[in-house]
Amino acid sequence: MATPRLGKDGAVYLTTKTYSSDAAIIAQITDWELAVNQDALEKTAFGSGYDREYEVGIRGAVATVNGYYVPTDAQQVDLLAHYTAAAPATVMAVLITNSTVGSKAGWKGRAIPQFTNGAGMDGIQTISGTLQFTDGISTYSSAT
Repeated sequence: MATPRLGKDGAVYLTTKTYSSDAAIIAQITDWELAVNQDALEKTAFGSGYDREYEVGIRGAVATVNGYYVPTDAQQVDLLAHYTAAAPATVMAVLITNSTVGSKAGWKGRAIPQFTNGAGMDGIQTISGTLQFTDGISTYSSAT
């Protein structure tokens, strides 16, 4: 059996610049999840028999991110500032699945951020939201 990866090695990095190398870690993220969906387009026609036939359709990726709100974290401030900016923009997001000394691995891409800041009377303030990737995702690896 392969050794499982621990979630504690994950992270989310973000930058409003073009390159993922400019990305900085978002503080206090507790979990993230990436969903890659692909449409299945039905192409069944008269005379096709009893089985439906499908064609591969368009892909899309979206990530959900949750954590604790830190008003002094520059990346959290950038995310929430998109709602007050004159012209909202996309961000470069990097989702780290594995982080060891000298190496990081995961996914990256440009995304449209949608984030919510929450505060329960009896708990720590939270931040949560989605990153809707605009043109797909690619693998990410770093030797830093």
